[in-house]
Amino acid sequence: MTMCTRLSRALRFCAVGLVFGLAGCSSEPTGQAPDQLLAQVTGSLFSSGNRETSEVRDISELNRAAIADVAIPLILFELPEQGVATTLKVWYEDGAFVYWRSADGGSVIVDDGVVFATRGIGWDLMAAETRQTAALIRQGRGGGYSRSYRHLDGLNQMIVRDMSCRLERAGSETIVVLERRHPVIRYEETCQDETLAFTNTYWAGSDGFLWKSRQWIGAKLGSATIQRLIR
Repeated sequence: MTMCTRLSRALRFCAVGLVFGLAGCSSEPTGQAPDQLLAQVTGSLFSSGNRETSEVRDISELNRAAIADVAIPLILFELPEQGVATTLKVWYEDGAFVYWRSADGGSVIVDDGVVFATRGIGWDLMAAETRQTAALIRQGRGGGYSRSYRHLDGLNQMIVRDMSCRLERAGSETIVVLERRHPVIRYEETCQDETLAFTNTYWAGSDGFLWKSRQWIGAKLGSATIQRLIR
């Protein structure tokens, strides 16, 4: 399957996800223990509209005991520069693309753990090239390549940043994700164009599975930290 085909499928996937996300607050089934539990132990990241917020959400009650009865894949998604965080569960899958959804309808779409797009956050990442990054991490090696990031400006015009990127293995270590230790390989991805430079960090198991990552989302939102709480 070509990159263009994969990108086209994923964009359609994002469009479907956005429809689900907009309906999420009113259509979410009630009485489901996982949803009730997650609502109790986390704050809401996603807000309506593109407004800035300085409110820090309290997730101090989120621990391994609090999610002991949750039997679904679960991630913790944080935007440290915004001071907010939320848990997300799998809502839809399309091959390597996984659509993660919060209780109030915001979503993050990842390609083998590499962020492809966001919806419902505000200043969303409309789409990013992900294939080469994801493939190199799965293969356990580094390399150089190009990545594009797409955002909307204030006039709803698509702005595309074409970044020159390089992924490098940065060594082995052990990380703790919500009280559980995971031996991982750390990868550093440096990207730059004429006016911007940033570094993404990925912590992957020996099988390439991403337990944690810190990935650039956009100039407004900064970088997101994603931790896989339940595989």
